[in-house]
Amino acid sequence: MKRAEDALALMWLTIDVMHAFAAGTYSLRGETEHGTALREFAIRECANNHPYLTQVTLVSLWSALECAADDLSVALIRYDPACTSDWPHSERLFPKPRARLSKILSGLDLSRASDEELTVIVKDLRSALSKENNTIVGRFEDALVLAGLDGQLSEEIRRDLVELYQVRNLFAHNAGVVDAEFLRKCPWVQALEGTPLMLKQGDFSRYSGAVTSYSKTLFERIERFAQNPQGTAVQASGAP
Repeated sequence: MKRAEDALALMWLTIDVMHAFAAGTYSLRGETEHGTALREFAIRECANNHPYLTQVTLVSLWSALECAADDLSVALIRYDPACTSDWPHSERLFPKPRARLSKILSGLDLSRASDEELTVIVKDLRSALSKENNTIVGRFEDALVLAGLDGQLSEEIRRDLVELYQVRNLFAHNAGVVDAEFLRKCPWVQALEGTPLMLKQGDFSRYSGAVTSYSKTLFERIERFAQNPQGTAVQASGAP
């Protein structure tokens, strides 16, 4: 989760610099017209609870979380290749066998596969699994099913992660404007379709807190995996 930590660190550092810049206690070398524009931007950001910086950081935060799930699966498959022995026969993982899955799974030789090749395998299998699971957190957990790292999540963390993902989508693909899909996926959020999403004070802390809590959950699962690598996949409760 180093990338998530770096994204948060960059945000807090940038906030400190922007406030100093806006207050006039920090200046650029050789103040120019460009520097004046930057100062005006800093003033607007500070006056409005850093909306643009928050948007950029949330997109990075979710990307880091997605990469972490795949990286964990690859690392643990590398650590204990036996966890993949039941893949071709698992009705829980693959309730509807497909030709594509058979092709991916046939002739797997994990001892010879590079990390890059394992990452491709994990992404392909997760993509196939995603067709069976229509919830974003469920699809996210699918990458961890492959290494026996799936499990239960609290409803609060699950909902905050769902909201983070949908907010991230608005900022990344819809200029932050609320659409019908967002309201359908996050009915608990009070917002009007066609208007810019306005994050409230504390929303960012809630999202980053959910990422931190989920990261802690993953490390707890890793500890259980290390204690009983082959048994973890059998005992895992599955992603709801």
